[in-house]
Amino acid sequence: MVELDFTGMDWPSSPIDAAQHFHANILPQVRGALDPDSEFWVSVGELPQVLDGVILFLPDAGDEHTAWRLAVVQDLAREAAPRRVNAVTGGTLEEQAEIADYLRDAPGVTGQIFSVGANPAESD
Repeated sequence: MVELDFTGMDWPSSPIDAAQHFHANILPQVRGALDPDSEFWVSVGELPQVLDGVILFLPDAGDEHTAWRLAVVQDLAREAAPRRVNAVTGGTLEEQAEIADYLRDAPGVTGQIFSVGANPAESD
């Protein structure tokens, strides 16, 4: 699995602007990472031994971002099949690494967003 970390970049707070930002700036990178013949791999260097999918690391965001993020991840997963596409949001680096380890060993999991550290039982 290729890990693409987009947590350190500035994201618009508005869901519609964040979705536009993803489509304009991030989507080409994700599609490139899923294609072993793309220019993405020329700029990165070498292909991983097994290119079975990508894990996107996205910054934590409010519930108003859930719909567009889930639609993007699910559509990319369908487009990339049999390669897998999943996303991880929030949490510490250790928590994110645990989810990434799980995803590497879960070949049937694709098109999902994992919100690390989110606990619906702890609502205000």
